[in-house]
Amino acid sequence: MDISGILGILGFVIAIISLFVSFCQYKLHKRQLKTELLSKYCVRYSVNQDITSVVKFLEKEEGLNLKKGGEMPDDHEVEMFMRFFEEIELLIRSNSIDEKVVSYMFYFYLQTFDKLKSNWPNIDYNSDDWKVFHEFNARMRKVREDKNTYKID
Repeated sequence: MDISGILGILGFVIAIISLFVSFCQYKLHKRQLKTELLSKYCVRYSVNQDITSVVKFLEKEEGLNLKKGGEMPDDHEVEMFMRFFEEIELLIRSNSIDEKVVSYMFYFYLQTFDKLKSNWPNIDYNSDDWKVFHEFNARMRKVREDKNTYKID
């Protein structure tokens, strides 16, 4: 085999290795973006006044938050809480965040909210306006029923 054949094979091997390294970097970058996006939503969940009003109420009703606060949120605050989860559902659908991680982080509040939703009779939960919220709720129930949810990818 002459030198040009050896250089050709060497070039091919280097190209394959470069392709593999690039793919690994792409996957790592994609995971980092998902983590950053979920972190931004977690911050929003904990600082948005409308959402935290509902969260404090849910915690108080479940006996987790005995501090002052946790008063009954108004309809607007509840709707913002529900819209937050609709946004999360759309992010899951677009593969921007992982549903198992979302379930781990938010399912408690969603489940508690589901038990207490009759506290807000002015919100028509059965209307098509809340279709995405109901789909998110069903998705989270299904994820929780799956025994592999505790293995977070």
